[in-house]
Amino acid sequence: MITRVTQVLAESGVELSQEELLDAFWLAGRLPRGSGPLARLAAPEAPYGPAEAPADAAPSPAEPGPEGAEEPHEPATAGQPDPGPARPVLSTAEPEEDTDAPQVPALPVRAPDGRVSGAGELRLGKSLRPLRQRFPDHRRHELDIARTVTVLADTGMLETVTRPVRSRWLSLVLVVDDGVSMVLWQRLAAELRALMERASAFRDVRVHGLDTRGGTPRLRTSPYTDSGRLRAPQTVSDPTGNTLALVVSDGVGEAWRDGRMRRVMELWARCGPTAIVQALPARLWDGSGIAARPWRVTTRRRGGPTRAWHVTDPVLPPDLVHFDSVAVPVLEPTPVAVGDWARLIASPSGTAVLPLWSPGRDRPGRPSAGASPGDGAQAVLRFRDAASPEAYRLAAHLAAVSPVTPPVMRLVQTALGPPTDPGHITEVFLGGLMHQLTTDAPDRLPHHRRYDFSGDARPLLLTAVSPKELLRTTRTVTAHIEAAVGRSPVFPAWVGHPDGSAVIGNAGRSFGWLKEELLRRLGIAPGGGSGTGTGSGPGPRAAGAVPDPAAPPGAESDGCGTATEPLLPGPDELPPGWEPS
Repeated sequence: MITRVTQVLAESGVELSQEELLDAFWLAGRLPRGSGPLARLAAPEAPYGPAEAPADAAPSPAEPGPEGAEEPHEPATAGQPDPGPARPVLSTAEPEEDTDAPQVPALPVRAPDGRVSGAGELRLGKSLRPLRQRFPDHRRHELDIARTVTVLADTGMLETVTRPVRSRWLSLVLVVDDGVSMVLWQRLAAELRALMERASAFRDVRVHGLDTRGGTPRLRTSPYTDSGRLRAPQTVSDPTGNTLALVVSDGVGEAWRDGRMRRVMELWARCGPTAIVQALPARLWDGSGIAARPWRVTTRRRGGPTRAWHVTDPVLPPDLVHFDSVAVPVLEPTPVAVGDWARLIASPSGTAVLPLWSPGRDRPGRPSAGASPGDGAQAVLRFRDAASPEAYRLAAHLAAVSPVTPPVMRLVQTALGPPTDPGHITEVFLGGLMHQLTTDAPDRLPHHRRYDFSGDARPLLLTAVSPKELLRTTRTVTAHIEAAVGRSPVFPAWVGHPDGSAVIGNAGRSFGWLKEELLRRLGIAPGGGSGTGTGSGPGPRAAGAVPDPAAPPGAESDGCGTATEPLLPGPDELPPGWEPS
């Protein structure tokens, strides 16, 4: 019977194994009553706007006019079904105080998050293959069937013969720095942990959190939590040299600059192989506490402590330059960097050029995350002078949808595309403009924590970009969410819905607009009506945001600002020297 059902499904274009079919039956029997069907991930939906017309067809009235002309509304295409109203999705669902904006009901939704490693995750896993070596473990033995049969045939006596079990030669201790700024790299740490556990290269994988807030760095049983017993760094040292210590950090914490973490890393490097995975892009390494420069490294045996490495300058002769510290490799989370390091660790003897943690002078730390007290205009001016142009542009886009969580920051940065990268998120986060909301519980998970800009800084940042650019970014974020449904990890968000139990105080700060079809795929049944702040189709108003008829002229919402909160401040509201874009 099951075989016949799978054959019928295969002929219909749905190929399922018998186990998958039984799982589907089991799940169907446990779904709550009245729940909608769980649709399979379909092909990408048609992009916003009308279908592409043939080259020889006459231009339609909806095509854009000359350069500089106002972008017209995009009418629904006759060949496409109406996707339904679009609903705003935000990072928070709390009513705003001291405002007359309408309160939009909202439902919780698990929005898909992007992967930090992206398409290179498979190649990153392949770069660890040199570590998949097995060697005889004389502490464990197993039955040698072939030799036992040979002895029985030669002597006629049933005598068992054993041999050492061939097992993996390395254990892994993954230490995740959980400082203030490392909340941005929680997804990277989670992906590295999953990658190491699936690599089949280690006997066991132990994960610890690194607490550097006290006098001496300590280890926790789990990262990103305040609970758990604190342990000394010596507890993970392995005198046998068969334990690899891998630290994930961005080097922003004070302990990376004042020498405390250097003493810890040297302790681990004296016992076994040790390395640091630098979360920041290479262009920001010199500004962190983990600056590195390339050195030529020669190993004398497989694995072993990195203290025993022979280090020379890759260009200058050894008599001119000396490396007067313990060698600690600093790796980018890329297949090339990890592959070169893994081949060097796994080879009995070899030579490679690797970036090593520079033994430079200890430098004072940079300011940590948190809004600077004082005038918001001065804080924005300081940030604009110190940050890169890409980080300043990213800050304006984040201010338009704030408060934001780390996954929303990554979605907005990904939507902007090159030349912005995750390092620019760190520039904004540590730029003295953002602060964590005080309403968040202390035990809130890292990717659930919400961050906002100060009230004075937000309108000034919004002058850096035009409303049309903000709308394009919102559409791109929505397209990324649609493409990632069912394929990526999720994070909590709130979507406007007439059946919601919570309320959204300002739908204009939404980072995306989800249509009814996508909401069904996310497990939310369609509501009865378009709801407040939604419309009938996409267009220049961010998926059809409807202006408030009671609002004064020129104050209607465009998907990034509301009638009660204009997108850009008026000329009389700007401080001296500021001009809107």
